[in-house]
Amino acid sequence: MGGTHTGTFSLRPADRPVPEVFRLLTSVVTPRPIALVSTVSADGTPNLAPFSFFNAFGANPPMVGFSPSRRVRDGSTKDTYANLKATGECVVNVVPRHLVEQVNLASAEFPPDVDEWPRSGLTPVPSDDIRPARVAESPVQMECKLFQLVPLGEGPGAGNLFLCEVVRFHVDHAVLTSFPGPDTPDAPLQVDLDALDLVGRGGAFRYSRTAGPGPAAFTLPKPADGDVIGWDRLPAAIRESPHYTAGDVARLATCPALPTAADLDAFAAAHAPTPGSESDVERLLAADHPAAAFQTALHLYAANTASATALLHRAVQAAITAHDLGFALPAALLTARLQS
Repeated sequence: MGGTHTGTFSLRPADRPVPEVFRLLTSVVTPRPIALVSTVSADGTPNLAPFSFFNAFGANPPMVGFSPSRRVRDGSTKDTYANLKATGECVVNVVPRHLVEQVNLASAEFPPDVDEWPRSGLTPVPSDDIRPARVAESPVQMECKLFQLVPLGEGPGAGNLFLCEVVRFHVDHAVLTSFPGPDTPDAPLQVDLDALDLVGRGGAFRYSRTAGPGPAAFTLPKPADGDVIGWDRLPAAIRESPHYTAGDVARLATCPALPTAADLDAFAAAHAPTPGSESDVERLLAADHPAAAFQTALHLYAANTASATALLHRAVQAAITAHDLGFALPAALLTARLQS
C-alpha cells in the first residue's frame, strides 16, 4: 500500500519489461501536453493522431517536437511517422478540454487507408503553406516543416523525435486578450490561458486540466484495440442531437460496434419502464443510478410527460460520464427510436 514503506525502490530499465518501463515513465513524467498532429501520406491519404510525448524546444526559429514512438507490442511504426518522414510536413493542433474526447477517439488504431477525420468528427480546414489540413475546432494550429528526425532506438517502445519548425501560427481570437490590428498595429500578442483551457496527459487513463471549471483531473479510457464505430457511423439522430455534447458523441463512438435491431429489442425488454415521477428520476440521477433513472424516464415518456425526453437524454449522459458505454449506447439508440 502507498505510504507504508520507507526507502527507495531502484531499478535498471534494461532489467525490466518494456511495457513496465513505459507505464513508469508516463506515470512520473506528467502532465504532458498533447499534440494533435495532422499529416498526409505520400499518396495524399490524410491522417490525424494525438501524441503526448510533445513539447516546445526554441523560439528562434520556433521549434516543436513530438515522438511517434514505436508500438510497445511489436516495435512497428505509426502512420504519422511514415507520413512525416515522406513529406516533411505536419500541423500540430493544441488540445483544449472541449476537444479531448474527440482527440481520444482519433487515438484508436485505424488501418492506414482509413481517414481519421470523419471517424473523429473533427473538421479539416486548408493550411496556407503546407499540404496537411488544420483542425478547425482547435484554437491554436501550427503549420510545421520537418527540421530533423532523431531516431531514439529500434525496438518496441523506442522513440522517434521529430523536431519541426513552425512556419505559421493560427490563433483563434477567442483565446487572445490582445493582438495587432489595423488600429493597433503595435499591440502585443497575448494569449488568455484560462480561455485556452488545455489538457495534459498523465499515466494510464488520467488527464489534467490547466484552467476552467470542473475537476482538475479526470479519467478517459483509451478506445480498445481494433475497430471502433467512429463518429461518422453513429446515426444522425445521435450525432446531431442538441441534447448531447460533442464529447458525449465521441465517447459513444469509441464503442466497438452498433447494436443490432435484435440487440436493441433485447435491451428494451430488459429495461422496461418503471413507474415513478420526475422527482424520482432526479433522485436516481443524483445517486448515480442512470439505468434506473432511464427506466423511470421511459415511464414518463409513455405518459407523455413534457420533460421526459430531456430526462431520457440526461440519463444517457450520466451513463456516459460513468463510462458505462455498454448501457449508454443502446439507451441513446432506443431514445432516438422512440422519437423517430
